Amino acid sequence: MTASRLDLTGWVRNREDGDVEMEVQGDEGPVEEFIQAVSRGPRYAIVEDMERRKLIPEPGERSFHERGSLW
Repeated sequence: MTASRLDLTGWVRNREDGDVEMEVQGDEGPVEEFIQAVSRGPRYAIVEDMERRKLIPEPGERSFHERGSLW
């Protein structure tokens, strides 16, 4: 997984409307590399739009993991 390779923490989950929501934490360079990879998407995916917001990091995150889907 790209996030693990880049030593990032956070989470990803599928939303009921088909969107994917994620939060990623780490150093600026690796986060930017992750965003570039996400903007291309995995095979057969179509990335139409991305929204970025700066957030206060969640304390205690130690890995990048999947959260339960919202559906």
